[in-house]
Amino acid sequence: MLTPSLIGVVVFLLAPVAAVAVLSFMRWNLISPPAWVGLDNFAAVFANDRFVNSIWVSLTFALLTIPFTVTLGLLLAVGLNRRLPGSSLLRIVYVLPWVCAPLTLGIVWKWVFDPTNGALNAMLGRRVEWLTDLTLAMPSVAFVQVWSTVGYVSLFYLAGLQQIPVAVTEAAKLDGAGQGSPALVDHASAPQPDDVLRHGDQRHRQLPGVRPHLRPHPRRAGRSWPHRRHRLAHLRGGVRVAALRPSRGHGTHPLRGARRHHHPPAAVLPLPAHLRPLMSAADDMSAPAPRTAPAVTGSATEHPTSRRAGSARGARRLADGLTYLFLLAGALIVLGPFLLAVMTSLKSASQFRTSSPLSLPDPVTFENFTALFGDRYDFVVPLAVTAQVVLVLVVTQMISSVLAAYAFAVLDFPGRDALFWVYVSCLMIPAVVTIIPLYSMVAALGWRNTFEGLVVPFLFAGPYAIFLLRENFKMVPQEILDAATLDGAGPVRALTRIMLPMNVPILTTLLLVTVVSQWNNFLWPLIAAPNPEWHVMTVATVSLQTQYEGNWTLVMAASVVALAPLIALFLVFQRRITAAIGVTGVR
Repeated sequence: MLTPSLIGVVVFLLAPVAAVAVLSFMRWNLISPPAWVGLDNFAAVFANDRFVNSIWVSLTFALLTIPFTVTLGLLLAVGLNRRLPGSSLLRIVYVLPWVCAPLTLGIVWKWVFDPTNGALNAMLGRRVEWLTDLTLAMPSVAFVQVWSTVGYVSLFYLAGLQQIPVAVTEAAKLDGAGQGSPALVDHASAPQPDDVLRHGDQRHRQLPGVRPHLRPHPRRAGRSWPHRRHRLAHLRGGVRVAALRPSRGHGTHPLRGARRHHHPPAAVLPLPAHLRPLMSAADDMSAPAPRTAPAVTGSATEHPTSRRAGSARGARRLADGLTYLFLLAGALIVLGPFLLAVMTSLKSASQFRTSSPLSLPDPVTFENFTALFGDRYDFVVPLAVTAQVVLVLVVTQMISSVLAAYAFAVLDFPGRDALFWVYVSCLMIPAVVTIIPLYSMVAALGWRNTFEGLVVPFLFAGPYAIFLLRENFKMVPQEILDAATLDGAGPVRALTRIMLPMNVPILTTLLLVTVVSQWNNFLWPLIAAPNPEWHVMTVATVSLQTQYEGNWTLVMAASVVALAPLIALFLVFQRRITAAIGVTGVR
């Protein structure tokens, strides 16, 4: 079961990395034989001012993007977790940039930032060099990075929030937490011998019914006991036990005057010895306190509970309204580039040159799509090549990843854990590191500008897919597998009849991730198959632009064609993806 993935990892990942390590001590121009130079390459690299500057630029870019991505992702997740009407549609909108090809999004944003024909300058009404000005280039690129990843990050936060038990959030609301704070509830700490109630921590394991806002009977003098611990709430004269009454709504607002229909209240749990003196006055406290006549306005009276309930409903409606505004504003920013791309693709070239980028197409024309699939550009070929590459790679990677994950999760063989951590360590290897050795391997085999050169280096599953499936397979109870073994099921039958049906959500997620990554692949097809007959969608889209002609209408039409299948695929499987992230991403 491990053989296919082991071949892929050793031949197409570890061997290229080892080749890079050896070549780093040599001088090689890909034509003449390599010559040993020792550490001269490293000295030349660190003496290069551009390399040192690139390190600082990378650190600056990380500092600009990571805090905003994490913070905005959490805020979006909290807003989407409120289950407001339309939240499912908004979740789809926010994840769209993750599904789409980075190259296609880069082309769209390049047009948005274009100083001459860009949509952003048309909106501002003045010319701004967004990508060439030294003070604006970094923030502009960082904004695009945050825009493209914040929805994907919010999915993990949302999955984590949805794993919080409802009882925990309901208890937090009863303890006075706001509408937004239950999403960040901490667990109640274990009670200490001298603790009664802490300020700010109203969830006590021994007395869940005690609340600090309760007061003793006004005719009792009461007294307080000193505590050795600081910041402890003092209960004056005893503890009031909540009375049992019929309730309305969600059971949080008791009905007035119905207490006579129920038995006297009882303590929820047996009290420890250090709390028993506090309950000496509980019977006295259960008696209703004398009430003063409420203020009368006109001919009606208003109960304090009704006022509190009304103010809570008003605050909840205000919070829902502000959340809607925040989510809708973010959705508009996310959808803006896509809508502009669609609008531009429906304009003629002359209309694009004479009208504002923000204007609607008048009239709507499909001549750009017709030209793409005509004789001149013949986009049918890139579309067919991309579909074939994706189909072959998805099938082979899914099969090899499932087999390897099952072997690591269920089978027992010597060196299993050590070999698995070798796989995991490969996740740290950037893909660009292996490009030159892989190209040399493909060229030596005569696979340049061939279908084999496009697919063979990526036929087998990568470490990420194996790690993802292995963690899910390990969560299947061992008792089920043992029962299957007793029934005579072998490894293959247990995999096909038990493992796969029980892990459909994560398999669907992995399928989508594989399709998206291979559909959006650009660098390797550009290097391995530069001839037009082997162009994939991403390479063909870039080739529409020349040094002297932007062809923005054609490029936007090609971008729409490249994005449409991925968006449709995500709309079909988005519920399974969220469920899979909830199981895998949190654990």
